[in-house]
Amino acid sequence: MAKGTGERGKDVVIANFHSFCEKILKEVNPGLVPLEDVDHWILLRRNLARLKLEKYRRLAEPGQFLSDFIQFFSRCQDELVSSEDYQQFADLLAKELEEEKSALDEDTFKERAELVALQQEIARAYRGQRRNPARKNTPWR
Repeated sequence: MAKGTGERGKDVVIANFHSFCEKILKEVNPGLVPLEDVDHWILLRRNLARLKLEKYRRLAEPGQFLSDFIQFFSRCQDELVSSEDYQQFADLLAKELEEEKSALDEDTFKERAELVALQQEIARAYRGQRRNPARKNTPWR
């Protein structure tokens, strides 16, 4: 970089978002260790009861959906959607459903109520897994 831009280019950092943030975090806390997907899955699986899942709990294989959750949570983080933002979205769906309840037939209401319940559960799980899973002193480890 410095070759093409001279002295001005020496302080330029070229990195993707994740590697740039990881560099900053390691400067602030060298002991911080990010979780790999498999570690994240194990962490969630061990703490499945804390997520208080009802809709997504599958008794035959309770951890079956965790990979999907991890991908979804990662995408939310990439899109800068916090767990609070997602909770607000789920709450908005619930509010809209309540406001429209009288105009809906029973089947449509039940279908939308199920969707709201699923979104509330996802929001709760997202909030629960965001308890600093990369920190060594996390209460989940």
